[in-house]
Amino acid sequence: MRYTAILAALVVLLAAGSGPAGHTDTPRQPNTDVPAWVADILEAKPQDCDWQREYTGTIAALGADPARFRVSEDTRLYGRVRFDERLALINPTTPCRFVADTVRHEWMHLQQARAYGDADGVRDRYGTRDHTERVADCGARILGSTTTPYVDADFAHTAMYVGPCRPTDIREARHLIAWGTP
Repeated sequence: MRYTAILAALVVLLAAGSGPAGHTDTPRQPNTDVPAWVADILEAKPQDCDWQREYTGTIAALGADPARFRVSEDTRLYGRVRFDERLALINPTTPCRFVADTVRHEWMHLQQARAYGDADGVRDRYGTRDHTERVADCGARILGSTTTPYVDADFAHTAMYVGPCRPTDIREARHLIAWGTP
């Protein structure tokens, strides 16, 4: 009983911020290890966001074939494309605020597959995964995406960042977008 009371008191003290480990007289400082906009997202209150509406609405706005998209946990990323199948997989754990951006990015990959055939054709066209991702993010940005980690300088410290959109990437992305969906 005495042990339980001491443990409960310790938990209360630590939760209240008392004692050396949790004590602070200064207000909480922003996390400087991440870009400010990332800290804002992490601290933001949940928005009214309907995941399914973001998903289906973006596919419809692109004029894309819904059969070319599937909600699937078969990816550790927010999304990915199986080039040979011309199938975009969107992870159901993708935060709602990133669903539309993810769908646009993956739609650009579908356009790459459509234009250049299978995974080998896409690889032949772009040479590297980085170039393939950069064109997809440049296109997603043209289509209205606000989170494009492969080309946003805010992600320069991450493994995802591959560099800014170059004029040739923008031309290629516009060509793929103009091609539309059959």
